[in-house]
Amino acid sequence: MDNPGANAHIHFPNRFRQRLLAGDTLIGCWLSLGSPITTEGLGIAGFDWLLLDCEHAPNDVLALIPQLMALKDSPSAPIARPSWNDTVEIKRLLDAGVHNFLIPFVESAEQARAAVAATRYPPQGVRGVSVSQRSNRYGDVKDYFKRVNDQISVLVQIESRAGVAAAAQIAADAHDPCLFAGPRHRPPRHRRGLQPNDGLAPGPAAGRPRSRRAGRSPHRRAGQIRATAVRASPDRALPGRQSAGSLMSPGARVAVLIASDPCARGGLP
Repeated sequence: MDNPGANAHIHFPNRFRQRLLAGDTLIGCWLSLGSPITTEGLGIAGFDWLLLDCEHAPNDVLALIPQLMALKDSPSAPIARPSWNDTVEIKRLLDAGVHNFLIPFVESAEQARAAVAATRYPPQGVRGVSVSQRSNRYGDVKDYFKRVNDQISVLVQIESRAGVAAAAQIAADAHDPCLFAGPRHRPPRHRRGLQPNDGLAPGPAAGRPRSRRAGRSPHRRAGQIRATAVRASPDRALPGRQSAGSLMSPGARVAVLIASDPCARGGLP
């Protein structure tokens, strides 16, 4: 019998971050149901990553821990989106065992730097020290405090006019090579019922050119959200795309972190 954990995602080294830095195309799924059963089921579907949402879903630290446990044998890397760019909440998620973050509503390079600092122990950051917690397997990870700063991914989400205006500076200062654009920054024909908000959602004429410029660095990646199955490349179809309709439950969305040359693909969506 095959070992179900043989290909499990590992955090040391963080294979998700390694693949992101290497320029791989990483396809994942958004989880908003707060259910360890759903999380476990999608954990064997073959996604590169699964995002556990604490911003727009009924998740908190206590709700996330059973879902992280459900992914223990999964090859899918868990990513958590905190409810806000909050140092204390990020610290609690780190201690719970989260190593990859999507920080919402980042509008400036200063905010992006603050998010990264929240995930790093001093002197690189301001993370508080707990000697024994779930992230270091209750003290069992060798040299954890020396190594962990380099094993945390911080992806930032651009969701406002101010964020689009500052996208180039955010990209230049970002710790990890990925900017993720909110769905309101896509062209109106793709918004599928989202109503444009003048204070939040610049149209494509305002947002996309700046996003493209921000993505011109060969070291940056872009993230996109799709409501249906995505084909990332001729040889890389979405895992389970034949049954994608059944996967698209009310709490699940498919997304893709685009690799290779971001500028050739139009930068951010």
